[in-house]
Amino acid sequence: MLWLIIAGSIVGPWLMVLLRRCRPQAALVFDWLALAALYGFGLSSAAAVYTIRVNHTVMMTEVHRIFYDPVFLASAAYFGLYVLYAAWWSLTAAVPMRYFPDAVVKLTFGRKAEKER
Repeated sequence: MLWLIIAGSIVGPWLMVLLRRCRPQAALVFDWLALAALYGFGLSSAAAVYTIRVNHTVMMTEVHRIFYDPVFLASAAYFGLYVLYAAWWSLTAAVPMRYFPDAVVKLTFGRKAEKER
């Protein structure tokens, strides 16, 4: 399972970078999903703290229940991938398409990638 997490955290952001290279509109989708993930992450965290405060329970033991919340886990997982994708994109955005493999160029639609070569 650990290897799956490590492989996913490497392959996932790179697939996002390649998809954005091929389809620039994907950036908007990734950004909107990150915004939704951030809201899900924050609201589920706030709800957990609110529940602890209302029930007057011990914070150190009850706060860990948030790790069973699927919204929290899914939001945190996507946001983690998004941050890695954003870091890789900022490093590779200035690299011209001619340095990418031909398979990536063939996936692009239109003549923009061919003109850049």
